[in-house]
Amino acid sequence: MKNSLNENKKFDFSKINIDTIVTFCRNNVRYVSAGVLTVILVVVLAVTATNSGKTDGKEATKQEQVADAQDAYEVNKNEELNTLISKYYELCAAGNVDELANVATPVSDMEKSYIQMMSGYVESYNNIDCYTKKGLEENSYLVSATYEMKFNGVEGTVPGMEFFYVRTNENGSLYIDNLYSSFNSEMEEQETDAEVDALIEKFKEASDVKELQADFQNRYTQTITNDANLENMVNTVTEGIKSWAANYVAQQQAAAEQAAAQAAAEQAAAEQAAAEQAAAEQAAAQAAAEQAAAEQAAAQAAAEQAAAAEQAAQQQQENNNGLNYLPEGTTLTANDAYNIRVSMSETSDKVGTTAIGDTIKVILSYEEGWTKVEWNGKTGFIKTDLLLNN
Repeated sequence: MKNSLNENKKFDFSKINIDTIVTFCRNNVRYVSAGVLTVILVVVLAVTATNSGKTDGKEATKQEQVADAQDAYEVNKNEELNTLISKYYELCAAGNVDELANVATPVSDMEKSYIQMMSGYVESYNNIDCYTKKGLEENSYLVSATYEMKFNGVEGTVPGMEFFYVRTNENGSLYIDNLYSSFNSEMEEQETDAEVDALIEKFKEASDVKELQADFQNRYTQTITNDANLENMVNTVTEGIKSWAANYVAQQQAAAEQAAAQAAAEQAAAEQAAAEQAAAEQAAAQAAAEQAAAEQAAAQAAAEQAAAAEQAAQQQQENNNGLNYLPEGTTLTANDAYNIRVSMSETSDKVGTTAIGDTIKVILSYEEGWTKVEWNGKTGFIKTDLLLNN
């Protein structure tokens, strides 16, 4: 069995053979319809493969339904089905592919383009009759629809006949399963179900289907033979299909090339953005490394400065010969705020507090650890250790 009915495969337009399309259309131009120049039932692809894993019950059901395909037609017995097919032809004649999706699904972009092209030639479909048999599932139908087609600007009509597979959706409404349209059968854009294909093949072999087909073939031949205007119009439509096929394939190939170029440009842009991002990250890492090196250098400089200060203090201590006093008359510049007291006691009143940069002159150092100084025209006492470390 092929894939699920709703699973579409990507169509490779590079494989479309325009001559094949034109040949198909010319061979079947007598069956002009809303969607395609169909080959009626004869061109429906026959898929006879079966699944050996089916149960006996499933096989029995299938055989019964295949037998139904050989039963006699019911003609215009289902009013809802007739309304559905009539609506389909009305929308196709108008080229209204948007509303068509409510009647037939799925319709590919290529088939939509084809339907819109054909609507430029077709005015209407009249006298529609539906010949039906049971489909594979419950409330599904095999349908041969016959009609009289009216071309724009040409008197008279051309008889035609087309096949449909009609199903019932989950809401209980009928719809055309367009996977089994003549267009998809020829183009093979989308996968179909092998069991349904087998049933359709059996259906087309039924004698009444062949008789109906032969009848419309004879009617078509007589109509075209007796009306040169209609024959010329059919030839015009055939040339129109040839032109459409060539243009459509060219457009799709151009679109594919444009998409590929855009993808390549986007890929190049992405690669460039990635390279720029990597360069920015590398620059940020280098800046961080330089910042760390600068901080390390600053820390080293601070350490060296502290070591120098310590060395200077040691040198000052050495210069004092290890004494705990300062020579009389020594003049110092305060590098901190020192409290100057009235007497040699930390609890005595303050004469004042030095500011950084003030001049302090030593008067005399005492064994008690205090030094009498002159500061801002005043005298008082400062701890000798403070002055030694100044």
